[in-house]
Amino acid sequence: MFDRRVDPTELRLRAAGVAISLATGPHRSQEANWQQETVAIVSAAEALVRQVG
Repeated sequence: MFDRRVDPTELRLRAAGVAISLATGPHRSQEANWQQETVAIVSAAEALVRQVG
């Protein structure tokens, strides 16, 4: 749905940027598995960027 209203490339790049900005959250809140959580967030951002090409 959003792809019809906004540029799909911009949407994915902005979403990736937001994900990266959240990547330090698990460490800051000292979650027990913060390293795995951080990797998952960064991986999600990378997947969004890969969709752009």
